[in-house]
Amino acid sequence: SAAIFSSTASDNANRAAVASVAMGFSNRPSTWILVTILGIAAWRRISKRRSIQVKLHACCKKLTPLVQWYTMLTVAMLVFVIYSIVEYFLTYGTKRGQEKELERIYNEPGQKELLEAKLNITTVKQFKEVLAVPTWIYVVNGISQVSGALTIGIVIYQMWAQ
Repeated sequence: SAAIFSSTASDNANRAAVASVAMGFSNRPSTWILVTILGIAAWRRISKRRSIQVKLHACCKKLTPLVQWYTMLTVAMLVFVIYSIVEYFLTYGTKRGQEKELERIYNEPGQKELLEAKLNITTVKQFKEVLAVPTWIYVVNGISQVSGALTIGIVIYQMWAQ
């Protein structure tokens, strides 16, 4: 098992350099959830006022629960968890999915030139070799995805049970 962790400092530095060049701005889902949660927090602050609640109940009648902050937070959490799990298992959950994703990143416009200029990586094969991740990491990450979903389930239950 010691062989799993037997990377040299230069191997790790090279992987980090390749990953930072390769990944660029790929955090759109994280940005979406951050903006959504901030928006829901602002809506919570506004909608807790009695005058706002009276207007919501007068306007929406039986649909009022749909515009409450806790309903919006529940929907946002469910969407994000489902999106994350589906994306992980479809994109990274299989060896072929991992290879396709690395090829996609490598083939993005300007990526080959950047990798060659900065890191002397000239083929997709070299790129894949440098960013090869051991299988056990994917297994642990998959378990993490599922336990995250269970955690969100508990949070949602606690929000609605009170």
